[in-house]
Amino acid sequence: MPLAQISDRESFHDVFARVLGFPQYYARNMDAWVELVSTIDTASATAIQVGRKGVLTLALDGAEGFRVEHPDLWDELIDSAGSVNFRRIVRGEPAVVALAYQ
Repeated sequence: MPLAQISDRESFHDVFARVLGFPQYYARNMDAWVELVSTIDTASATAIQVGRKGVLTLALDGAEGFRVEHPDLWDELIDSAGSVNFRRIVRGEPAVVALAYQ
């Protein structure tokens, strides 16, 4: 995920929508982000599919700079990925998203 291309909330959703192939109706907010990523192993709403019991690993390129320059967006990304996995685990489903960064 090219975090250097993100400068604000709007570009955050632009980049994720483009890279993950979110549908045109994507509402461009974190609730919609969580909904789409939560079903990435079963639904066909995104261009990227991981298959049953698969895991979407987001390689966050430029994480250190992004975390310093956009701490609010960084926190929302981390919290939203956690929300995706937590809601699935509560339903008895496996976690579906992992974040990789240094």
